[in-house]
Amino acid sequence: MRHWGGFYSFFGAINNVAGPICCNDLDQSQLQEAGCEFSPAQVIESHFSRIIWDKLLEKSEIYNEVTGQILAVLDGEENITARMATVACLLSQAFPDTYYWTGFYVVDPQNRQELVVGPYQGTLGCLRIAFGRGVCGAAALSGETQVVEDVHALKNHIACDSRSNSEIVVPVHDPAGTLVAVFDVDSTQFSAFDETDKSYLENIISKVFG
Repeated sequence: MRHWGGFYSFFGAINNVAGPICCNDLDQSQLQEAGCEFSPAQVIESHFSRIIWDKLLEKSEIYNEVTGQILAVLDGEENITARMATVACLLSQAFPDTYYWTGFYVVDPQNRQELVVGPYQGTLGCLRIAFGRGVCGAAALSGETQVVEDVHALKNHIACDSRSNSEIVVPVHDPAGTLVAVFDVDSTQFSAFDETDKSYLENIISKVFG
């Protein structure tokens, strides 16, 4: 395949990945004369698809690495507070640009319809959250992971920190299947979390607490 004139390389804002972006300075007839198989628009689309794919691979690699670190550090440790503190710390450090608030809300043993703040990394968290309220309460009530692209769109969102824009919450069950907590991550970015985060976080929580 021949490449047409007018293309240049630039360093993308995402991850500083360099790649060819074609200037759209040739019309279709000129492209055909040059023997090009792809239009400039197709090259641009391909370039950004590659960047997105590279970012997904990078995220998976980080999760794989931090999962190994968490399991190694916690090998033989049975105290649940120590386990929660370690998970929150290492995940927060692994994703400093995405994880703005990282931590656990624990089911209150004296009121099993309410969560109380546990070990966390970040700004001041809400102290208590009732089941069904906000993203954490929804995860506790349903027993299912909640992935929210824009927390401000939720009617019952609890704004512990107004700088948080998206959130993922994973229920935490003990080996008997009883809900003991939820693992909560907030980000200042919108749509910061996806199926990759959901899959890896559920895996980590299951291995550490299940």
